[in-house]
Amino acid sequence: MMVDALFVYQDRYQVPVLNYMVTSNHIHLLVLCPDDATAIPGMMRSLSSKVAASYNKQTGRQGSFWERRYHATAVESGDHLVRCSLYLDTNMIRAGVVKHPSDWKHCGYHEIVKSKQRYKIVNLSAFARLAGMPDESSFSQAYSARLDNLIATDALCREAVWTTDLAVGSREFVDRVRRQCGYSIRPGESKDVREVHV
Repeated sequence: MMVDALFVYQDRYQVPVLNYMVTSNHIHLLVLCPDDATAIPGMMRSLSSKVAASYNKQTGRQGSFWERRYHATAVESGDHLVRCSLYLDTNMIRAGVVKHPSDWKHCGYHEIVKSKQRYKIVNLSAFARLAGMPDESSFSQAYSARLDNLIATDALCREAVWTTDLAVGSREFVDRVRRQCGYSIRPGESKDVREVHV
């Protein structure tokens, strides 16, 4: 239900999806921010309304479905973006549900490592470009190898920074996002995520 709705609304609102993870009680989306500032909130509103209405109808329940509004974190392109995506893809492993993302069908991993021909949600060419890779094939191979290495070395700890912070990236990137959002920056206040995470 959620994946089908995501396929429809990412196209309708023209929000390029770079990766996604649908769990039993929430969804993680890694998207490229379009020029239209209303596109992501519009897509999220439509997506959450559609899923809630469908679920309530199927189960005969009424009332609020979602616990709270979505949280958005700005992520710098390059390695930070890839690390965020890897974090999404290992979500169900950390939860103890699967041993590898290939065992969970409701995620973008499958499209990243083996591009689909129809009903695509993940914009692999945009993701490869933002990751600094020369083409989709090179990106898919490097991504798959890096993910397998993370799993093999058991480097799967929970990192709240991806789901709670305003922005994740270099100090300059985080400061720029904070200024754009109206926050004042005090010297030494912001951290580069590389300083606090392996």
